[in-house]
Amino acid sequence: DYDGAEALFRRALEIAPDDTTSLNSLGSMLFSVRKQYAESEALYRRVLELDPMDMMALNNLGRLLEMTGPKDMTEAEALYRRVLDADPRHAAALTNLGYLLYAARKDYDGAEALFRRALEIAPDDTTSLNSLGSMLFSVRKQYAESEALYRRVLELDPMDMMALNNLGRLLEMTGPKDMTEAEALYRRVLDADPRHAAALTNLGYLLYAARKDYDGAEA
Repeated sequence: DYDGAEALFRRALEIAPDDTTSLNSLGSMLFSVRKQYAESEALYRRVLELDPMDMMALNNLGRLLEMTGPKDMTEAEALYRRVLDADPRHAAALTNLGYLLYAARKDYDGAEALFRRALEIAPDDTTSLNSLGSMLFSVRKQYAESEALYRRVLELDPMDMMALNNLGRLLEMTGPKDMTEAEALYRRVLDADPRHAAALTNLGYLLYAARKDYDGAEA
């Protein structure tokens, strides 16, 4: 009940405007659900004025800036490193910094090391599993390990959209020629989210290239 939650967070902040738990909670909901990034950023920055080492605000502001901030990612990287200076075993910051190194810096060795360290600490973290799986798939071409990581994600969360879609793509490249499982994975994504653009494109390409179903691919 996001409307109810937001109303309660805002009421709490009327009573205690400097409560970092309420600031973080509202910031997180506005970031992940409402996509109200400007207000979310302001809330996280207010937390850090009150407590410069608040781990949640540091990590979440870093994630927000990766999505919305300057392309050089300097501040996002610095925020993750502040978390890790204080707590080298902070799995979320390890994964987030790893993804930044992978996607923005093209530092694949550094990224892989961080993903693997995060998984030593939190072996069932689906974000870390997906991130390492994606890098091994797209960069290292280590398809067997990547497939195992995606399948582990789906054991933990059978409707993880990233793992369903990426495993489908991997199987198109490496799996049986009939493409049955890849097609089923894309359709599971689209059953849950008919507007999932990547799954629509991937299924369309499968229908075009493997099935020769040109009408279905075009649709």
